[in-house]
Amino acid sequence: MASCSPSCLVWPKIQWPELVGTNVNVAKATIESENPNLTGQPIPCNNYRDQTYCCNRVWIDFNSDGKVCEVPQIG
Repeated sequence: MASCSPSCLVWPKIQWPELVGTNVNVAKATIESENPNLTGQPIPCNNYRDQTYCCNRVWIDFNSDGKVCEVPQIG
């Protein structure tokens, strides 16, 4: 992952609530097409995640059906 820089702290959008319930791959593609500076990081719901904050990463929690189960957000 890219490290954070002051310029990435001013993204106009930090959450994607409209993607809850969508396919995880569609959500990743949507986020990355809206902002090519971000990387979508799919992770199973309730799984351990790196606690290091990165403003270039968007966590995309998905369930066993491959659907987004939490609001994707930068972190």
